[in-house]
Amino acid sequence: MTRTVAGGSREAVEQCLDRIAARDDEVHAWAHLDPVQARRAADLVDRVESDGRLLHGVPVGLKDIIDTADQPTAYGSNAWAGHVPAADAAVVQRLRRAGAV
Repeated sequence: MTRTVAGGSREAVEQCLDRIAARDDEVHAWAHLDPVQARRAADLVDRVESDGRLLHGVPVGLKDIIDTADQPTAYGSNAWAGHVPAADAAVVQRLRRAGAV
């Protein structure tokens, strides 16, 4: 099986989640984080052979100003708290097509 991420996407996601857990109390970089969703997406990617997509299995974090249809996007404002966009922004569509998690 060919993988873009050495050791698999799940391992890369776990490393990211561990780093976030260790530092985010100080940094406060994450407005929304869903470890269950990240792990599920990584496991799905790890079950299939890479079809050559450049970001197959690579974990990606996005700023809270970029629309994601499956996660809340508050645009850095309490006025938009809990808002879930109807569609992904173009950059998110491209990341997903490239295989990013």
